[in-house]
Amino acid sequence: MKHVLIAYILLLFTAANAQNTPKITKSSVFKDKYNESYIVHVKEDGTGGLYMLRMFKKGVLSAGSGYYLEHYDKNMNLIKDAEYAPEYNTHEKYKTLVGVFAVGNSLHLIDVQYNIKEKAYICNVHSADINTMQFTHKELLRFNREEADKLGTLKLSDLFYNSASVLDDSATVAFITDDNNSAFAIAFNLKSDKAKILKLYSFDSSLTKKIEHTYKREVKSKDYRFKNIDVANGGSSIYLLGAAHREEDKRKTFIYEITHIGIDNHETTGNFTSPNPFSETLKMFMLNDKLVCAGFYSEPESKWYNGVSYFEIDPKTLSMSNAVHTPFSEKMLADKNKKRWWEAKLYKPLLFKNIIVTPNNDIIINAEEYYSANVNNQETYNYDDIITARITSTGEALWITDIRKSQYTFTPSDVSFLSYTPVFKNDIAYYFINTSENVKTTDEGAVEFKQSGKNKSDLTVVTIDAKGDMKYEKLLDNESNAVPFMTARGAVTSDGIYFLGRKGGDKQLLKIGL
Repeated sequence: MKHVLIAYILLLFTAANAQNTPKITKSSVFKDKYNESYIVHVKEDGTGGLYMLRMFKKGVLSAGSGYYLEHYDKNMNLIKDAEYAPEYNTHEKYKTLVGVFAVGNSLHLIDVQYNIKEKAYICNVHSADINTMQFTHKELLRFNREEADKLGTLKLSDLFYNSASVLDDSATVAFITDDNNSAFAIAFNLKSDKAKILKLYSFDSSLTKKIEHTYKREVKSKDYRFKNIDVANGGSSIYLLGAAHREEDKRKTFIYEITHIGIDNHETTGNFTSPNPFSETLKMFMLNDKLVCAGFYSEPESKWYNGVSYFEIDPKTLSMSNAVHTPFSEKMLADKNKKRWWEAKLYKPLLFKNIIVTPNNDIIINAEEYYSANVNNQETYNYDDIITARITSTGEALWITDIRKSQYTFTPSDVSFLSYTPVFKNDIAYYFINTSENVKTTDEGAVEFKQSGKNKSDLTVVTIDAKGDMKYEKLLDNESNAVPFMTARGAVTSDGIYFLGRKGGDKQLLKIGL
């Protein structure tokens, strides 16, 4: 399951290391053929080095995208690299990477396209051994246009690595892996005025298809929303989470539905609700032998969220066995109510970053206030406060807090320098963000991080320990950096986190050892 990260712990800190700033290693500054690229996968090589897969976007005059597969030593020196850019014909439209699936030394890159000649939506898999760096490709699945048109409308656009790791109404294609990286699922979301329709596929680690299923929910589009999807049991089970609304309630209370689809294509559906408080934003995932839905709720007439919700579901009967709701602290809510004059008009929804399961099965929920707004006829992309909570495997809250920040950009390509990457290790949660040099302390004593220009940001880490105590530390000063780093796209391994930095054509890799 891509949206759940199992915490990586192989080595423990020594007492001395626990008191010191994390070790920082940088590569030399380098240039690629193409300016825009992103880390999409990393794997340690067993000797302190790593293999890295980066996706690049070609320039305006040369449309399309491709991949850099690279091998670095422990000092971030490049040992070997290869470039792979699949060739497409003009009748193959909307080429989009939807996911990366790694098994052992094999990397599988899965993209989707529409083939005009064959009138079919086709997923191809591009596979490589990380040692030889030689790619091959084959067709993974196809979904004929004739069948799609009978169900609804499926529109692919030429997006750059923009598939969803969770399923919602806005996603056209979703790609999800399971906890053990032993299976993955692909979902096509077809638009229809009369029903909610998904074309679903699941595959095991050998890329063998386990499930092909068409899910159809007869309901008015405004009365039902897809929330997310999970794959389990080596690809033999797919779970769907959806939310229906009670029209008689002004607030439109959510009734959550969970549907299980087995290898025999049989559907089983169960539902649960909690009328007060109203649970609004949930993530579903497998935790050992149970299904868990965790997220945030809001109460009637509330203008924002009020607390954390936890639901425990039997994966066989799909019945709810436990529900826990923990309100935010009065101080946290009071801070949220102190808005500047223009903020009263803005509703800031919480966007999940990920959910981390710790070695003792605690659950850390990480979300962020994200919204877009129009300023002087320009669209702004806003990433504000981080809301994070740690709860036990039975739903008891250990701590709930917010990391107060304000970040925005007018430029879509700069979004990767906003937001954050969370990591968990040795009972500490780490949050890496770009901040201004001057950190604000409010009258109530809360710390608030402000944004500066992309090229003038400091790289900052915020830590939260097992008791919920928060600290922060500036790791890199912007004046000492040749490039700013894309904190929204960190790649986590067992001993650290990696970021790619970019300034114009210059790039640099950064490892922060934990």
